[in-house]
Amino acid sequence: MSEDKRDLELLFIEKFLGTLSVEMDQYANDLIASSEEAAELWEQVQGKLGSSSSSHRIAQFDPQSRWEKFESSIEENRHSKPKKRRLRVFIPYLSAAALVLLIPFVWLYFIKKESGDQVPVLADTVLPAKQGVLLSMEDGQVLKLDRGTMDMNLNQARIKVEHGKLSYVPSDMAIAERITTLSVPAGQDYKIELSDGTEIWMNASSSLKFPLRFNGKQREVTLVGEAYFKVQKDANRPFVVHTEGNQVIVMGTSFNINAYDKEDYVASLVEGKIKAVKGNQQIMLVPGKQVIMENNQMKEQPFDQSHILSWMDGLYYFNDKPLVELSAVIERWFNVKVIVSQAIKGKRFTGAFEKNKPLNEVMTNLRLSGDVKSNLKAGVLYLN
Repeated sequence: MSEDKRDLELLFIEKFLGTLSVEMDQYANDLIASSEEAAELWEQVQGKLGSSSSSHRIAQFDPQSRWEKFESSIEENRHSKPKKRRLRVFIPYLSAAALVLLIPFVWLYFIKKESGDQVPVLADTVLPAKQGVLLSMEDGQVLKLDRGTMDMNLNQARIKVEHGKLSYVPSDMAIAERITTLSVPAGQDYKIELSDGTEIWMNASSSLKFPLRFNGKQREVTLVGEAYFKVQKDANRPFVVHTEGNQVIVMGTSFNINAYDKEDYVASLVEGKIKAVKGNQQIMLVPGKQVIMENNQMKEQPFDQSHILSWMDGLYYFNDKPLVELSAVIERWFNVKVIVSQAIKGKRFTGAFEKNKPLNEVMTNLRLSGDVKSNLKAGVLYLN
């Protein structure tokens, strides 16, 4: 089976199990509708996983043996010479490790489906499959970025990836009006250095649109989600960050923007000076101050830098926050869909999440501190 076809098959396995995000499920549906080969493969996946013998075959699978082989392959690759990477259209896929962890869940899924029994799935028995960080070109090319090393030439730039950081040098052919998008999925973070030297640390479930080459009187980017900016100074060309309904104008400075929701927009200044703009409202910030949205009005207040920037160290601090707000962070950091029962949406908590800890630790802490029960089924975490 070709690499692309295998990627597609694994995507359809996730679709069958219901573990894809809404966006990725729509992506899979579009592939099925537009490609006869994809539609045929989708039917094959449904046939294989829906058969009565599927649970028996999966039950015979040896996860420990598969994991040992996977570890062995990692060790071999570590000592082998790096291979040149080829550019191809990306089809989201599970890593070998994620597939090993998925198999026990598939077995539980079919036992439940065939027997009709409710099989409880603990929060630490299934780890979500992480989608890759994507770099999307305006001409339709999509490049999947990993945490290793990549050095390649595209038609408009030389792309370099080292240890979770993307940098690039635009070619003379690069057209400023053509926008490139960096998309960071749930459960991950990423760093990018733009052509002007500006560094941006992006939080999970965030995207950044930017031109490969900055021309004109302003350097403009568009952010969805959260990111920390360290802007390269250029007195002649202000740096402008657009979000939904807001923008930040800077000359050279360090600041954090949280814009997952336009109603909860927060811009926090660490160093330098920025101007936050919404319609005809403007606030000039000094270090240590942030602007927040309150009833569609901009408001200035001080902030705790150690808390606001803690996400860069894999931590999220919260003080007297309702559970419904915390659920949004759980979704972004642990790549699960969270459904909170109406009865406990207003429960409030103070504490911290740690991204690198298992999801079940978060659930245990919520249960102990607020009597919140949890159940994870098919990529959906139910809190009640």
